[in-house]
Amino acid sequence: MAKIVLTAGVQGNNDGQPFNARGGRQGDQLSSDLHGRYYEQTYRGNMFGIQGTAVTTTAAGAATFTGLAVGNPAGSGINMEVNIVSITQSAALTAATNIGVMFGPSTTAITASLTTIANRKVGGAASGCVATAGQTITSPTQWIIIGGSGSGAMTVPLLIPSLLYDFGGGLIIPPGYFLASYTSAASTTALSFYFQWQEVPI
Repeated sequence: MAKIVLTAGVQGNNDGQPFNARGGRQGDQLSSDLHGRYYEQTYRGNMFGIQGTAVTTTAAGAATFTGLAVGNPAGSGINMEVNIVSITQSAALTAATNIGVMFGPSTTAITASLTTIANRKVGGAASGCVATAGQTITSPTQWIIIGGSGSGAMTVPLLIPSLLYDFGGGLIIPPGYFLASYTSAASTTALSFYFQWQEVPI
C-alpha cells in the first residue's frame, strides 16, 4: 500500500528537485497561503494586464467596435486564461446599459493599436496578445454581464467603486479568438475597462 510521506519543518527546495510534502509534528498535512493567489504565475512572468481609458463604447454586435478588445492571434501557441475584469464609470451615461465582456472567434484579426499591455512582473517579457480601442471586429458569439448602469447624473460623488469580477481562470480565450468590453447600448465616454489574464502555453 502506498503511503504519503510528510516532512515536518521548513524546506528550501529548488525547481526540479523531488521533495516530501510538508507536515506538522502531529502528522497533519499542511498547505500554505505563503503568497497571494496569482503570485506563482506572476513571478514566472505569465500574468498580463491592460487598463483602457474612458472611451465611447458601441452596442454589442456593432461591426465597427470601440471600447477595449484583446485578441489572441491565431498561431500564438498560448491560451489567454482570464482572471480579472474591472469596470470603472467616470461620467454619466446617455442611456441605461448592461455592462460586461463579450468574446468570440476573431475572423477579422485584432490589430494592435494599444501598446499598454503590461507584464504584471515589472520588467517581464512582452505579451503574446494584442489590444485595440477600436476597429472592425467579428460579431461576438457570447457575452457575460457583470453589472449595469442607468443614465442619471453623477452629482459630486465622493468615491465611485469599480465593478470587479474574478473569473479565476474560468474563461479561456484560445488562439484566433478575442475578449472585448460589452455594453448592451452605446455609451458616452464614461467607462474604463481593465483586463488581467495569464498566458499558458498550449
